[in-house]
Amino acid sequence: MSNLPWRPSEYKPEYPQQIYDYIKTCGREQTKLPKRCDIALLFHCDEDTLNNWAEVHPDLFGALTCVDLTQKGMLIDDSFYGGKEVNPRIAQFLLSANHGMAETTREEHTGRDGKDLFPTPILANVPTDNSNTEAPAAE
Repeated sequence: MSNLPWRPSEYKPEYPQQIYDYIKTCGREQTKLPKRCDIALLFHCDEDTLNNWAEVHPDLFGALTCVDLTQKGMLIDDSFYGGKEVNPRIAQFLLSANHGMAETTREEHTGRDGKDLFPTPILANVPTDNSNTEAPAAE
């Protein structure tokens, strides 16, 4: 049972170079994105093990970062220029996500016939003359 494929015994120094070689096999022509899960399968481990190794081995950390950035770039390029023309939905998403340029709408609320939405308060038309403030005389 010591030869289980999902239990690597230790990190190997050749792993970073194997990752860079793997990245070269990916691309639009190959219809393959570089992915960490592929690296885990290649090294017979899980992604948590890769991340643990990357904390201790800067070369592996750099190679895994290269996988992530290459994947990101391919996704952006391939979805943006998916069919040789710019995909407007992806362009809108990228502008919003990467540059804070979210689409906004402006709404103006008015009442009937363009008048104010909020009516004039009822008491606004009551005279403010205090001469009529006395109560009527009782009979």
